[in-house]
Amino acid sequence: MSESELAVEIKAEAERLGFDACRIAAVDAPPHLAFFQRWLALGRAGEMTYLARHVAKRANPARLAEDAPPFRSLIVLAVDYHQFDLPREVVADPSRGLIASYAWGNDYHDLIRPALHELDGFIRAHTGRTTRGKALVDTGPVLERDWAYKSGLGFTGKNCCTIRPGLGSWLFLAVLLVPEALPADPPPQIVDAPQISPDDVAAGLA
Repeated sequence: MSESELAVEIKAEAERLGFDACRIAAVDAPPHLAFFQRWLALGRAGEMTYLARHVAKRANPARLAEDAPPFRSLIVLAVDYHQFDLPREVVADPSRGLIASYAWGNDYHDLIRPALHELDGFIRAHTGRTTRGKALVDTGPVLERDWAYKSGLGFTGKNCCTIRPGLGSWLFLAVLLVPEALPADPPPQIVDAPQISPDDVAAGLA
């Protein structure tokens, strides 16, 4: 099986496992790394000090391969968590508390991570690889939204969320790093999108 054929099979298996989108990027520097580094330097992370840890790994996800073949492909996956809208009378009822929709079900980490491991097992079964890929769901030093953009899964909106055309921004993002050199998907074509800088954000202009 060629790498192109394997990529097609991976996307079909991801859909079978319940993912709503699956795209592939080559492992190299994230496209907006300089923006992220400048954003950190301006103190825009606030109390999220953990974002400043493992900067070298965020800059090069290949560093996440410990005692294993280097990772060459990054599989970006998304799960749409927008299942239904609350009735208007419920939203307007002051006696009711509102819970963010992403927290309505079970912990998404516990649901998505096993599916990532299953997808990695599917790939290993096809390639004969004996080492494991790296499965991450909000828990590792990768810039998921940047990779979602680079892989063509979506683009980052002004709400700072990844927006997938046809699905919107209510998405859980996950990443599977693998050593196979899979063909990369192109980034999305953005029309009339204004470019902003971390300094614009700091100044309240964006």
